[in-house]
Amino acid sequence: MATLKLDGTVPVPKTVKSLIERLWWRNLADPTTISGLLSLVYARPVDDELLLQRILAATEHPGAIDAFASIVLSPKTKASFDDNLRRLACPVLLCYGQADPWVVPMWGQRFKRAVPHAAYYELAEVGHCPHHEAPIAVNRVLTSWVTAVEERLAAQASGGGGGGGSGSINNSSLNGSSGGSAAQGGSSSSSSSGSRGSSGDDDPLLVHGELRVGESMRVAEARGGEVVVTHVAGAPRNVFERADAALFALRRRLSTALGGRAAAPV
Repeated sequence: MATLKLDGTVPVPKTVKSLIERLWWRNLADPTTISGLLSLVYARPVDDELLLQRILAATEHPGAIDAFASIVLSPKTKASFDDNLRRLACPVLLCYGQADPWVVPMWGQRFKRAVPHAAYYELAEVGHCPHHEAPIAVNRVLTSWVTAVEERLAAQASGGGGGGGSGSINNSSLNGSSGGSAAQGGSSSSSSSGSRGSSGDDDPLLVHGELRVGESMRVAEARGGEVVVTHVAGAPRNVFERADAALFALRRRLSTALGGRAAAPV
């Protein structure tokens, strides 16, 4: 008896590939469907014909259906996403669209709870694709944060330890790049400080980047308008987020009581 191997590897069996194409692919690859999905992903209306054509071109690639089918059929990984998060032992930057309609900020807060040393930058009025909706702001956040990481590594290599005692970060040196990148990518920006929260500042893996927790800056985008970028603590801000945080804390306590056999999910 012949058996089908459905483990996400390519090429996908022809019968399965044909079924996936009929049930999902033809509709997903339709320009109308793609335009509709884009309208649900972005915080503001998007009229980008070039983006639509690039997505359509990708769907016409000879291996496109196989790639999509491999995602649909891929088995569950041995290590969960939650487990992999907890293993992160390096500086982490989370750059999040505050108006993401699909992966709402509550998920960013879950990430932050699992990885307390992550720097959590939130972009106001930006949706699911911040790198496309606000490319100048995202580029500034990334470059300043990477520069801060490199400065810290250089300080450690020279015996400076990256700052104060116990491997703490020298925040004055990490924030020294703010002036030099103020007009990066043709943008202008201004910074304003909010209340400074506590987000594990003593964690040796926490790299702030250009902003400290609670600080904001405005970055002008080439398409017009400004994007407000804030380094947030990741604390819940409404009843739904607070309920989710309470459930997370409860499950973590249960996990501890059971000896880690029921790890608290992110």
